[in-house]
Amino acid sequence: MQNSYWKTVLSVFTGSAIAQVIPVLGALLIARQFGPGQFGLFSAWLGIVIILSTAVTGRLEVSLALERDGRFRNVAAFAVLVTTLLTAIAVLLVLGSLHVLTGYNYFDTLMLLLVLVPCATLFALNQAWQSWAAAEGRFRQLNMMRVAQSIFVVVLQIVAGVFWPTATALAMSYALGLLLAQAYCMWLLPVSMRWMRRWRPLMLAYARRHRKFLAYSLPADFINALAIQLPIMIVAHRFGAESAGYLALVIRVLGLPLSFLGKAVLDVFKRQASMAFRERGECRHEYVRTFWVLGAGSVIFAIGAYFLSEPVFAIAFGEEWRPAGLMSVLLIPMFTLRFIASPLSYVIYIFNKQQVDLIWQICLLAMTYGVLSYVGTESAAILIYSVSYALLYMVYLAISYRYSCGESHKQRANL
Repeated sequence: MQNSYWKTVLSVFTGSAIAQVIPVLGALLIARQFGPGQFGLFSAWLGIVIILSTAVTGRLEVSLALERDGRFRNVAAFAVLVTTLLTAIAVLLVLGSLHVLTGYNYFDTLMLLLVLVPCATLFALNQAWQSWAAAEGRFRQLNMMRVAQSIFVVVLQIVAGVFWPTATALAMSYALGLLLAQAYCMWLLPVSMRWMRRWRPLMLAYARRHRKFLAYSLPADFINALAIQLPIMIVAHRFGAESAGYLALVIRVLGLPLSFLGKAVLDVFKRQASMAFRERGECRHEYVRTFWVLGAGSVIFAIGAYFLSEPVFAIAFGEEWRPAGLMSVLLIPMFTLRFIASPLSYVIYIFNKQQVDLIWQICLLAMTYGVLSYVGTESAAILIYSVSYALLYMVYLAISYRYSCGESHKQRANL
């Protein structure tokens, strides 16, 4: 069992590593094609896309791992697909109405608006299909989905940079890459359409069964996406598009080594922990085992990032990006704790404690806005933000560990 666990982690890790390396290698060209200003504008737009993508699924894709394998999860995937498409249509109508009322006619603004909702929908569906593959234990297909998405997006963005080096070109090529990736996902893991005639009762029944995801996880993850993307928006507003470009590149590159193992561990952990919970009512063993491997990886990352960030950014992306290397050192505490806490936080969903996650996310959003909006200088604001984020992750780890112990923890506490 132990060897099987780590063999699976290694398999998913390999696919995640390839999928994450491709965007960073592509960024070596993209950063030189577009420059900090255009890259910062695109990153601010992408932040809105990610925030919207969190909302359109109702976060029901997170519940796929809780369903039984096979036919039951296929029905669940169909319900998630219908929910996503209907919500996207509603959002598109609302934003279209707002655009007509406000009357913005600038070309870049209009084009970015036109691809906003379609891109958010495609991003959400790609994530849903990857969650479905992970929940089914189809890790080979999961790797193929991630690698394909990375290739489609990066290649199209590089081509766009040759002919049209603007933020709008980055956005449109990103949307087209996601469309191709989603078509590939549906070919690899097709959802049955035999329930089409009963789409409404199936969707409503699934939503009722997982209503806590709608009531708590949806606002919590929406707030989390907002808190993650808000720094780029605030930095762009307070310190300029170039600073936002530096921050966006740091977030992309610094998150790379953590995503390698973190995503692989999460995909395996949520399946193993969910199975353990159904069998034993707790998943402490799986939690502790995962914690130690993530902790070891975070220490290696922190040491390497501290000594290598500045020269690596300057050499890889050009001297104009050296400030991004300096900024990355300030964000080490946040990324180090995120690497450990994010995968293990799935315990909150397994034990149906989404309301706790919602409270934590509200605290995170308040901290992010307060620190980045009111601390005087750019470097001080980012450092305080990073350290505060790390402290909140420590609280999250304590909470998730307590729940991983299940009822046995409560019984020992009452002795």
